[in-house]
Amino acid sequence: EVYSAQMRTVLPPARRGGEPQEVLVTRSILHVRGKALDLSIYSVHESPADLEWIRFTTTRWIEDLQRLNAR
Repeated sequence: EVYSAQMRTVLPPARRGGEPQEVLVTRSILHVRGKALDLSIYSVHESPADLEWIRFTTTRWIEDLQRLNAR
């Protein structure tokens, strides 16, 4: 079983006069070998490629963990 959510947030500037930073997060909870595993991936959002990367990476890690869990 897997539950996964994707979120976007904007962090305030690190210093006065700085730019706010947009961050993408995926958070997934998996059932692995009788335990709940909480998997989070963070990425700064600077271009559409960052959104593709975080989706691809989340999917790949979940698939790998499910494959390993089946052993």
